[in-house]
Amino acid sequence: MLEAVASLDHPERFGFPVFVILDGKGRRIHTQNSEYLEEGKGHSSKKVLQFFKHWSPQC
Repeated sequence: MLEAVASLDHPERFGFPVFVILDGKGRRIHTQNSEYLEEGKGHSSKKVLQFFKHWSPQC
């Protein structure tokens, strides 16, 4: 577990839960504290979908 966290550049520094975006080779390209995707008492479906669309590979 510690090796995995270290290989992702310690995403826990952003708090949990956290999204870690990897490229096609498994390298970390972005880490996002999920707090920014929340709305009310949970995650906003719209914000989460927008986040994933933003970081999805363009086909």
